[in-house]
Amino acid sequence: MLRRTMGVMGLLAFAITVLGGLSGGNSVEFILPRALWAMGIFCLLGLIVGWAAEMIVQDHQAKLSAEVFGPKEGDADEPELITAQKISSTADSSTPIQN
Repeated sequence: MLRRTMGVMGLLAFAITVLGGLSGGNSVEFILPRALWAMGIFCLLGLIVGWAAEMIVQDHQAKLSAEVFGPKEGDADEPELITAQKISSTADSSTPIQN
């Protein structure tokens, strides 16, 4: 995801800079260095955005996996977590028991 985001944002910035410079009637010697700088800067921005997006996706996958499959086997807090959930689900009854 990182490389795709970097590539897309860099090439998009390069193309926009080149097309904007050509439509403005500037020379190639003036356009090309600016387009390369824009591509480099937007590649770095794409790296940051891609990293953030990857962290969000991994976090969401971990939460979804924990919901579906439960906690991992290596977790030390697993028995405490399960007992705390059982106690809280049975102790907090909002409806009174009627005989």
